[in-house]
Amino acid sequence: QKEKDILTRYPLPSHWKRPSLGASALQRTIFSVFCMASFGHVELAPLWASIKLEEEGDDSVWVEETRKHCDRLNNLLIVGSLLLATSAAFITTVPPRPAMANYTLRGPYICMLSATGMLVGGIIVTAVSFLVLTNARANWAERVLYGSRFHVWSTLILGSYPIVSIGVATILLASG
Repeated sequence: QKEKDILTRYPLPSHWKRPSLGASALQRTIFSVFCMASFGHVELAPLWASIKLEEEGDDSVWVEETRKHCDRLNNLLIVGSLLLATSAAFITTVPPRPAMANYTLRGPYICMLSATGMLVGGIIVTAVSFLVLTNARANWAERVLYGSRFHVWSTLILGSYPIVSIGVATILLASG
């Protein structure tokens, strides 16, 4: 209910909204997927409402959303680190029975090296996102992270990168 009241009093800025119907369906879908991967919502309205509530003195929604996001990032860090250790173990050891599973062949090895690179990138972006998020304030996020359409898209891409890179790395490790 708080969110609806806030959105009535403070309409969502146009650069925070999903691309309009004049834009391609692909662009609207990508925006929604990035929002879902970054924040767990298909649009940015809940984030806008939490920022405006914080400006009015009720920081409970902002704090709760930040805590949830930090928990999600911590889970990604744990999964990414475990997968990185697994891929490093496979890359640096000889298979016990090459006839059964020879992961030192060119194809599997390339998959594991690619996964390792993606995992390192995902872990770095996740850790930096966690550090930024733990120190971020609502008004700073509004001005800096979401100040223009370019900033909104950039923030969504960076917010989505950890889940995408760790997910793709998982698929590469499974197929390698």
